[in-house]
Amino acid sequence: MIYDRWGSKVFESRDPGIGWDGQFRGEPAPEGVYTYQVFVDYPNGSSDRFSGDLLLIR
Repeated sequence: MIYDRWGSKVFESRDPGIGWDGQFRGEPAPEGVYTYQVFVDYPNGSSDRFSGDLLLIR
């Protein structure tokens, strides 16, 4: 999941082969800082959560 600086979700995918292309509602998202959260479920039953920031530059 990717969120803008106001906490609005701009992207979500459950398919690991699909990533964010910097678009929001079919238009290029504005430059700026976005936060992300990634949840990973492993075959052995364990899971991890990763989060951080990214800077979108055009």
